[in-house]
Amino acid sequence: MKLRSPRTYRISVFTITSVLLVTSVGAILASPLSSSAATKKKHEVTTLRYEPFPTILNFPELAQSLGYLKGLTLVDEGEDQNGPQEIEALAAGDLDFAASFNGGILAAIGAGVPIKSVIDYLGDNGLAAGGIYVPTNSPITSAAQLVGKSLAYTPGTLAGSTVDTYLLNNSINPSQVNTVSLSGLSEIAALSQGTVDAGYLVGTAIAQANSQTSLRPLVSESSLYGNIGTCGLVFTNAFIKKNPDTVKTFVTGVAKAIVWAQAHTTSQVIAQYTKWLNAHARTSDATAFQFWLADGLSKKGGLISPADFRVFSTWLVRTGGLKQNQVKIANAYTNKFNPYG
Repeated sequence: MKLRSPRTYRISVFTITSVLLVTSVGAILASPLSSSAATKKKHEVTTLRYEPFPTILNFPELAQSLGYLKGLTLVDEGEDQNGPQEIEALAAGDLDFAASFNGGILAAIGAGVPIKSVIDYLGDNGLAAGGIYVPTNSPITSAAQLVGKSLAYTPGTLAGSTVDTYLLNNSINPSQVNTVSLSGLSEIAALSQGTVDAGYLVGTAIAQANSQTSLRPLVSESSLYGNIGTCGLVFTNAFIKKNPDTVKTFVTGVAKAIVWAQAHTTSQVIAQYTKWLNAHARTSDATAFQFWLADGLSKKGGLISPADFRVFSTWLVRTGGLKQNQVKIANAYTNKFNPYG
């Protein structure tokens, strides 16, 4: 995996608008002048740049390990920081596809980023839901008891949506809780050492943290959202238009990998994916993946439904991220490339 400093993108209307303006001007200047050249068929992209997330099963990689991405090559651009940053990297042309929670996708579309989710990759079916965790011996048993306490999570992400929704549902303003912006191993260490009172965990991080200290869930995403897909893989609308066959091959391969994982045991999935991780010098990810339990997806092949976005649309409206009916959920995703649709 390529090592580099994390990107420092910040999602905003200004930065996104600037990216879109530069992209549009560049496209105009680069457009051919002759009509014959304009009608000449261009080859589709077959190399896809992306950023893997460290504590989950990255289905594009599993698909590649199973030979399902026929003719496509994945290029790892470094560890994912969070969904909104990935989307901005996508809009800037640094990535070909991005992974984000569905609230981030809606927020980006509302800010003018022309993207579309093509397949779910993470969900809450009760088997592997993320949530807010506290030490087993903690006196905290309710949202009200989080007031004035320190809570480790990354605002503006799926973690932020979960925290905000839990607190607002219990008439607590999120500003009443002390936010400590941590994720991954840093958050696990903070919980284990008792330097924070609570933290949001998802994926293998839950079991990793429990291996170091005894934790219990204060609230799970499945109890807040129900049985839905929470995160999707997105392309820009322009990429989809220019590379429909590539997108079709990609989505088909990822969908088949999801079905494969759903049909095999946890130990078989761990063995298959860790073999691929080790072969690509991702030994720390391979070690962490030993704690994997499930992907949380319930719909076959990662199919997307309106419900997967509705709860996050509500969250964004409640917190001022979107205006009512600003983004039509139907415009945020498509199942047309999924063979199980």
